[in-house]
Amino acid sequence: MRAAMSGSESKTTARPSCCIKAGEAAAGHALQAKLAYAQAETAAMRQRHGERSKQAQEAAAHEIQIEREIAAQKRAIEDELTNRRRIAAQMDIEAAAQDAKFQEQMGLMTKAELLAQERKFAAQKYEIERQALEEKLALLKSDPTTDPVAREKMETQLQEIKRRYALQDRQLEQQAALEKMQNWRNVFQGMESGFASVFASIGTKI
Repeated sequence: MRAAMSGSESKTTARPSCCIKAGEAAAGHALQAKLAYAQAETAAMRQRHGERSKQAQEAAAHEIQIEREIAAQKRAIEDELTNRRRIAAQMDIEAAAQDAKFQEQMGLMTKAELLAQERKFAAQKYEIERQALEEKLALLKSDPTTDPVAREKMETQLQEIKRRYALQDRQLEQQAALEKMQNWRNVFQGMESGFASVFASIGTKI
């Protein structure tokens, strides 16, 4: 049943991605045609008025502006696709986390096992978020027109999620250690109680 649902969810996620790709192709063709026209205009202005003429420089500036629009469009499309992949993966992890909590509540999983699962889920979430940001950062770095401040901001975000995950992982590790210690205490207390009952029974018989 879960496999069937996962397949259905994957298909549902794939359709919008296809629509995005189709929209990208249509808009991309329009911008490429616009760029080709601007390039021809620049060449004509240079031939007619000279390489350093005002007309040639204005045409070249317009050409550069269109190139920037194409780069910005590509980044926007890739960002949207990256976000969709990230959200779908995070939803899968959330579903698995809910299943694990339900199993622990039903007594099918110990608290220690649940904490181990939660630690694994946290690592998976961090990896998804890290990869998504790194893909966006790679796009920014590949575009020479990108504002350096935007790249620096993205790099800062990467460091922030790394620190946040390290803190969360340490907290879960500490919880697991406390749970393990509590389990050992319960075992020893049970043994002490059992010995006390045995000794009490022996004393009564004597």
